[in-house]
Amino acid sequence: MGHIYQQQKEFGKAAEAFNSAVEQSVKINSEDSLHRIQLFENLSAVYYNGSDLRKAVDCLKNALEIAEKYFNASDPEIARLYRNIGDVYLDYDDLIRALSSYHRAAATYYVADLMEDERYKDVMYLIKRCDALLNSIQNYRWIDNVDFTGKQSDFNQSNFHGASNSIKFWLNGGRLKSKLSIRLRIGFCCTII
Repeated sequence: MGHIYQQQKEFGKAAEAFNSAVEQSVKINSEDSLHRIQLFENLSAVYYNGSDLRKAVDCLKNALEIAEKYFNASDPEIARLYRNIGDVYLDYDDLIRALSSYHRAAATYYVADLMEDERYKDVMYLIKRCDALLNSIQNYRWIDNVDFTGKQSDFNQSNFHGASNSIKFWLNGGRLKSKLSIRLRIGFCCTII
């Protein structure tokens, strides 16, 4: 029932349906861990689509907690959940936590000897993009503290100006009104520097 509500974009009713399913699973003391993981992931998707990113992360963390008991530490399912948590943090503009989750996902794929797997490569790409954005932000903060008085001849300020304004626009809340993924914004900020 939760899936139907979610497709109809009735996220409140979908969340109620999935929460009810989780409660019933706990009440009957279900040993089906995979089912519970799936329920929490479904609930996370509902919260994510309803723009409640904190609850989406909490549900994924609950799924991860169950998965860590059910699977061994190097199982790709664990890595997938860490990557999903990182994606939500990334959309929440929390780059540090996103990076932490992506690093855990990458480490899990590495231990599972899946370095040639596309999922590992995707996570490594996300790590590089987050690092690039963090470096851009760090450079912006450094540049913002530099005194440019009398130094225009030493520094081509016109080339710097466009990149600086783009980063300032992004940092100061000039985000697009639509729910555009930060992945696009990361690419935008990193290509202009």
